[in-house]
Amino acid sequence: MRFSSLALLVVLSFSSTGCKSLAQKIEKQLGVPVQVSSEYDSCVDSQLYVLIQDFKSLSKDEQAKTAEAFREKFKMIVVQPTRVSQVIRGTEILLHYRGDSYSIAKKVIEDGRTYEGTAPVTQVSKANQILTITAESTRDEAVAWNYGTHRVTVYDEIDESSNPLFLSARQDGSVYLISENAGVGISCGQAVRLADLLN
Repeated sequence: MRFSSLALLVVLSFSSTGCKSLAQKIEKQLGVPVQVSSEYDSCVDSQLYVLIQDFKSLSKDEQAKTAEAFREKFKMIVVQPTRVSQVIRGTEILLHYRGDSYSIAKKVIEDGRTYEGTAPVTQVSKANQILTITAESTRDEAVAWNYGTHRVTVYDEIDESSNPLFLSARQDGSVYLISENAGVGISCGQAVRLADLLN
């Protein structure tokens, strides 16, 4: 499965914690109730994690001023479930130049993917002293065919899957199938920063 690096970090660090536990940490930091409806949502986790880390990076004096500003401006923070704003479908073929068991370089030699919707952007609204944050994501349903070769000359010469060398190299074994990635991946939009929520 394909995840953004930040989402993967949160999955590894907070897989047993969940959104509600992270929300409780923010409540304690800011002194403002935080409402989340999802127990686990990787993009919500990512967003909450960023807010927690932003607050921790402040000095004690800045933390006190930030918390006071949030209490004055908002009576509640609502974090909505992630909304899928974009879906990727289709297929792509990648060629990897391989070492013994790892890729040294790779390139796309056929891209048949289609993008439906708009790129994910974290949405923020402020109304009636309620701050609402809605994370957005891309759902990647595309199938990726990964081929490899140990021959740099073959790698350099093949730039498109329609190149006759790609077919002949697969037949003689100098290009081989590494994997077919048919898993569904989720990529989160960029998280909003703590300071931006007060602007």
